[in-house]
Amino acid sequence: MKKIIIIVTIIFSFISYSNEESLKQCNIFKDDEKDYIQLYTGKTNLTIPDGKLECISDNYIGPFIQIDHARFIHEENPLYFDNVKIKIEVKNSKIEHLEIEDNKDKSLIFSGNYKDNKFIGDVYISSSILTYGHYSMLIHYFEPNIVDKVIEYYDNQKVFRISKTKPKDIALFLFSSEMYTFYVDNYSIYDYKTGDKIYEDDISDGEGKLIEYDQSGNITTEYSIKNNKLNGIKSIYFNEKNRPDLKGFKAQEIYYEKGNEVKTITYFGELRIENDNINQTTTSYNKDNNIVMFEDNKTGESKRYFDNGILKVYKKKTSSIETLDRYYITGEIKYKQIKDDKNKTFDYTLYDKKGKILYETHFILNDKNAEIKYVKEIIDGNIILDTIKYSDKHYNDVISKSDLTY
Repeated sequence: MKKIIIIVTIIFSFISYSNEESLKQCNIFKDDEKDYIQLYTGKTNLTIPDGKLECISDNYIGPFIQIDHARFIHEENPLYFDNVKIKIEVKNSKIEHLEIEDNKDKSLIFSGNYKDNKFIGDVYISSSILTYGHYSMLIHYFEPNIVDKVIEYYDNQKVFRISKTKPKDIALFLFSSEMYTFYVDNYSIYDYKTGDKIYEDDISDGEGKLIEYDQSGNITTEYSIKNNKLNGIKSIYFNEKNRPDLKGFKAQEIYYEKGNEVKTITYFGELRIENDNINQTTTSYNKDNNIVMFEDNKTGESKRYFDNGILKVYKKKTSSIETLDRYYITGEIKYKQIKDDKNKTFDYTLYDKKGKILYETHFILNDKNAEIKYVKEIIDGNIILDTIKYSDKHYNDVISKSDLTY
């Protein structure tokens, strides 16, 4: 019995090998610069007789042009495929079916049916010919170029999402954007490992919840819509590709009101940064929820804090005046700096923890080449320098030791 099974296996393998070997080499492209097949329409300038053609190519074959950039969202350069099997069906000198299969792993790269140079029936597009981050897709066109269902696949070939679409011509790249809701009536999402349905929603009325996963099954985005506009919180998660060590954790939260972005919270490890778009402020928090930084874009004010929440630096910048105050960790003022570009002055005052002035420097500059016109230095209340002319090197030394840029 074992001998019979072995013999049958050998015969079957020989037949399969012979069939593969019997396929002709694809020599349909004669001129790489002029010849083409358009994937989206099936149009070609090649002379292919009516009937079925099946061939293989050990080398690069093409070009296959993605004529509709908005649908295939790939680089505009033509596609060339290496070591593939090609199937073409032609009727009345028009391509009705085109199929491209990887000859190594037998995976399907592209399969399209055409009617009058438009998609009809099931069309499969592998993620390998879509831009980075898009899923392989099986699109059903119930009328030429009119879609009613889209199936997307994880990288393990299990179904990620089935979308029942509104009957219209769809730009496929919008399936990975917030425009998705304008094309879809309802959808269901399936588990990466088990294939079980894990979520479904009807968004035909412009309201509902959207959840997205990457090709490896990690959640990437979650948000709600109302009147076809983002509403509430949009959560974005780390995934396998951007931060594998944090996959599944939130990377960002974006708050929306009637489709308008009002606030963003971004997570950087133990640091949290909040951007308030309405008040134009940015606030950073540490792991203990203490403020470590605050910036007000309206007033030009910014603050830095010690880890214990005590103010460390206060800075304000207007059109001509820049001030900076730095504090001791115990909260007392350490020094003040004022730089006045309009009046060409720079003042620096240093304090001890009891508020006593330890050191003062006052500069008055000429307009030309920032030359120092007047310098006055005071230490412990005693004037140690009072001159009408002084080296600008000293001024630059003071500026370089200051903390205006902190």
